[in-house]
Amino acid sequence: MAIAVTPTRIEAAVKDGDMLPPITIINNGNEDITVRAYVGPGGHDLDGTPILLAGPEYLTAGPDCLVAGSGQTCTYGIELLQDKVRISPGGSEKVLARVRVPDGAKGGLYPVIYLECAAPGTVGGAGISPISRVAVLTLLRLPGAIPGGLKARSLSVTQDSPGQPLSLELTVENTGNVHYYAMAFARIESQSGEIVATFPMQAAIVLPGCARRITGSWEPGAAPPGIYRASAQLLPGNSEDQLAWHAEDMEDGRVVTTEFVMPAAAQLALKEHNSRSQGIDPEGSE
Repeated sequence: MAIAVTPTRIEAAVKDGDMLPPITIINNGNEDITVRAYVGPGGHDLDGTPILLAGPEYLTAGPDCLVAGSGQTCTYGIELLQDKVRISPGGSEKVLARVRVPDGAKGGLYPVIYLECAAPGTVGGAGISPISRVAVLTLLRLPGAIPGGLKARSLSVTQDSPGQPLSLELTVENTGNVHYYAMAFARIESQSGEIVATFPMQAAIVLPGCARRITGSWEPGAAPPGIYRASAQLLPGNSEDQLAWHAEDMEDGRVVTTEFVMPAAAQLALKEHNSRSQGIDPEGSE
């Protein structure tokens, strides 16, 4: 049993009644297969890994169940025109989906379309059939949706060993109702306030109600040991041409800072402390 599905992600600005791009399913196996299609909710964890809630139970109940019209089936914002297709070996079929915006919905819709097929026959005579399931993620922006509500929550800096790159992790949270392309710039300052480096962090999509870590790295090179300050600022409007560091942004939750000590400095301080405790002059003087 081998199937291929395209596309596996659909991103579009939509309104009620719009048709989504068709989803093509190809049977690369040697036997006929039957593919069942249904819709469920989705999300992601801090690292951006999709959280997929698949199963028939989400057709009639589940988090964020959106019911379109007078029906009792959870659509999560999508109506499938086919819920089952049969495909011959080497053949292909399309699954079509229509947007059904529930009353009162604003911002964006993020349903997941599941395509599920079981291999013909059973395994080991125990009545167990292996199941292949593919998830098609959707990012659907409704009319008038404006990205907003992205907050910077925390910033951490780590370094495996002296001289190695520093890893920065910025945790952001989307408190709005539409997905956001989170972009941020990081700045490294010395204890005296001198700007040592400014660089972009890796952009990432953050769904409404979710938090995510944005990462970046910095090569310290010949930077001397000492205490440094790292700052990360979210770019307003998802635009890289807007990079300004303003104190008022601190209140808006767009900037977070943290201080860190280069491991080389920490090791030097420890060496000096140990030397003095043993009555040895760390400078080597008598």
